[in-house]
Amino acid sequence: MFTDLDGCLLDHDTYAFEQALPVLSRLKALAIPVIFTSSKTAAELHELQKQIGVFDPFISENGGAVWLPNDWLGVAAAGELVTFTANRTSALEILHQYADQFQFRSFSDLGVEGVREHTGLDAASARRALDRQCTQPLLWQDTPEALERLRELLVPHDLTLTAGGRFVHAAPPVCKADGMRFICERMRAHQHDPGTTIAIGDSPIDLQMLECADLAIVQPQPDGRFAIRPTNPRCIEAVQSGPDGWASAVSSALASLGL
Repeated sequence: MFTDLDGCLLDHDTYAFEQALPVLSRLKALAIPVIFTSSKTAAELHELQKQIGVFDPFISENGGAVWLPNDWLGVAAAGELVTFTANRTSALEILHQYADQFQFRSFSDLGVEGVREHTGLDAASARRALDRQCTQPLLWQDTPEALERLRELLVPHDLTLTAGGRFVHAAPPVCKADGMRFICERMRAHQHDPGTTIAIGDSPIDLQMLECADLAIVQPQPDGRFAIRPTNPRCIEAVQSGPDGWASAVSSALASLGL
C-alpha cells in the first residue's frame, strides 16, 4: 500500500493520524507494507514513522528518493537511501533566474520561520522539511497562467512543476510512480511478489501513482471537492479527506480484496 500523507493519512491542518491507527494495525497483522509516499523529506518521514509505528520503505520528495530499511530484502543493517535525481542546488540556481518574472518563494527563501508560518509545523519539524535532497517546494503567489508559463520555461532545464496539497513542487522529471515501480521491481528481484498494489492520493502530484496501481483510492480535499479524477478502472472514492476518510476507504479496499 502506497499512501500520500497530508490530507490523506494525515489531517490537512493538524497532521493528526490517530483515527487511522486501528486500520494501520490491521494492515500490519495482514503483513501488508504501508509505504509512505510524500513530498516530505527523508528526515521528516523517519520522524513520522517513529510517531506512527510504521517502519516499511518510504518514498520521499515525490519520488526523488526511496528509503529501504535495515534488513529489508538484502539491505545493509544501516538501511539505504536511494536517490534518483541531482542535488536540489541546481534547481535553486535555475529558479533564481526567473525570480524577477514570477511571484513565488521557495522553501529556501522562506527559511524555518516561513515554513512554520505556512505549514503549522514546529521549529524542529520545519528544519526537517528544509533538509531536502533533490526537490524544491514553492509557495506560488502568482496566477495559474503564470504558472503555466514558468512550467514551459523550465522544460529545457529538465525541471517540472507539479501542484501538491499546499505547494508547487519544482523537481527533475521523476514522480511517486517511479518510486513505486522501483520498490516493486526490488521485491521481484528478490523473489518477492508485490501482489496487488494499492495507491492513495488526493492531488495532481499523486495522479501517476494512482494510475499505475492495481487499485486506486482518491480522497477529496478538505472542502469536499476532488482535485483529481483517476481513469484507473479500479478506483475507490473516499467520502472525506484526512485519516477518517483514509481508514474508511482502506477498509473498503481490503473488503473488495476479500481481506
